[in-house]
Amino acid sequence: MADQTISKEPRYNLAYVMQETGIKADTLRAWERRYQLPQPQRTEGGQRLFSDHDIQAVKWLLERQNEGIRISQAVELWHEMESRATDPLPASSAEPLQQPVKTGNDSLTGLRDAWLQAVLNFDETAAEQLVTQAFAEFPMDTVCLNILLPGLSAIGTLWYEGKASVQQEHFASELATRRVQALISAAPKPFRDKMILVGAPYGENHTFPILLVTLLLRFRGWNVVHLGANVPMDHLLETIENTKPDLVVMNAMRLATAAALLETAASLGEIGMPIAFGGWIFNQIPGLAQKIPAYYLGGDVNEAISGIESLLLGPLPAIESGTGRDGFSETIALFQAHKGQIGRQVLDAVAETMEREISLENLQAANEFLAQDILAGLTLGDLSLVNFDLDWVERLIGSHDPGENFLPGYLGAYLAAARSFLHDPADPIIAWLTSIIKSKARRR
Repeated sequence: MADQTISKEPRYNLAYVMQETGIKADTLRAWERRYQLPQPQRTEGGQRLFSDHDIQAVKWLLERQNEGIRISQAVELWHEMESRATDPLPASSAEPLQQPVKTGNDSLTGLRDAWLQAVLNFDETAAEQLVTQAFAEFPMDTVCLNILLPGLSAIGTLWYEGKASVQQEHFASELATRRVQALISAAPKPFRDKMILVGAPYGENHTFPILLVTLLLRFRGWNVVHLGANVPMDHLLETIENTKPDLVVMNAMRLATAAALLETAASLGEIGMPIAFGGWIFNQIPGLAQKIPAYYLGGDVNEAISGIESLLLGPLPAIESGTGRDGFSETIALFQAHKGQIGRQVLDAVAETMEREISLENLQAANEFLAQDILAGLTLGDLSLVNFDLDWVERLIGSHDPGENFLPGYLGAYLAAARSFLHDPADPIIAWLTSIIKSKARRR
């Protein structure tokens, strides 16, 4: 009999069953309600717990549907086979579920550390098995917020410190993104009547945070349109015109995209469209969030979800005008016109004067990154914000060895080039570079 070979012990939560079978949550609930198949048990808190037998039953029903049989007929066939003492699930058809990976610590921390090690080793099988195991043991949002999100953050930190390759970072991101996208596709139909657009401003290519927000909102019943990363302003306005959303939610991870978000918020404010925002960069730079004329959602995803629902369910509070300024419009225009020339002169000067060879590719990357940050600082009304990213500029030009300090020399070349091409409206850039060079030189 099936119950002799396939366990009926309740072990798995709904998220795990969705991952194993590909069924959508609302479909599974409908089968349980209408046909009493499967029949999960419940925890004291009301959470469904499914057995191996339940999962195989779902797979069996899905197979009959794929053969063209209506679900009601498939259920009748199941019960008819049972009444004849014919096992609908012979042992040969039961695919054994993967055995749990031994992590030495089955807590969330242990699973996260094991997943991190698996992706660093490019071990897709182990990484996927660990996440599947986590979904079987913990609620969906717990796994996403305590394993995938901090795991990706740890990979990013290792990459920044030069301890992980960009390929390892991309591999981890791809695996985590694929899991969350699968869960989004299995989310129940929305039962709330308000619509949310979720995306990232132009230039922002990090997708996981907005995917996670989309997932959690979908499972709370909200109608969410996921726009993805790097959304141009004209495309956003066109989508708003076509969909008439109740709220736009944006995420920025870098200083440059925080500046893009400022411009997005200003444009949406002109048409009366409420916008809320968050992102890693706002956790790193005190006061940066106050520069954006929009609703700040706080420092973590749980706080963001709560903030979004408060905005949708209650009266909208008065919005702060934002402390970002556009008083540098002439400076921005002048720098935009000459940043390419400045960059080329920096390349020539650094090649001639710096003692240590630095790759052309790294110098070009440093030039582009610094130029974007200078424009962001001007847009946000405060060039001192660029100071936060100077360590990364230093890494780009290859200064990793203890005791070496190439940044003042590089910035000196940049200052000389800026003086060659910029005039009075660019005085704030000249003054900021001069101040930074003095402060960095004191590190020697």
